[in-house]
Amino acid sequence: MVKSMTGYGRGIYSGEQRSVTVEVKAVNHRYCDITVKMPRKYSFAEEKIKAAAKEVLKRGKVEIGVSIDNFGKSETDLNLDAAKQYYDALTELGQNFNLAGDGQVPLSLLAGMTDVLTTAPAAEDEEAFERELLEALKEALEGISAMRAVEGEKLALDILKRADIIE
Repeated sequence: MVKSMTGYGRGIYSGEQRSVTVEVKAVNHRYCDITVKMPRKYSFAEEKIKAAAKEVLKRGKVEIGVSIDNFGKSETDLNLDAAKQYYDALTELGQNFNLAGDGQVPLSLLAGMTDVLTTAPAAEDEEAFERELLEALKEALEGISAMRAVEGEKLALDILKRADIIE
């Protein structure tokens, strides 16, 4: 079976904690050259992505893009020491410059100051993430393989027509 070197596939995993989208694009290349573009936070899974892609795609310049939308809970930390320091500094600033107002520092101003409120995503289960990612990758690789097969059939027919003309 003749297969084309070019193709595109897309796979999506959607779960309770996140949605993972994998896009695979391939063009002609003598060897199997795979590039993965994904958030640095998830780079621990890059080698597994490359290994899974090499099993399916033997040749070509392959670009794999991964995007992740997390729905999971995040953890918010309140730094009361930083808030108190900002409050004291802002209050002193208002007193020293005789600024008009009721002398109160708005909560919204304090909450927006650096390091008073910090939000970080909840801890990741790397194994669960890899399973979800590989599921989306499998779907994308199936898509690109199907596209390459269809294009390969068209190429084979074109080659046979040209061979008939030459004959």
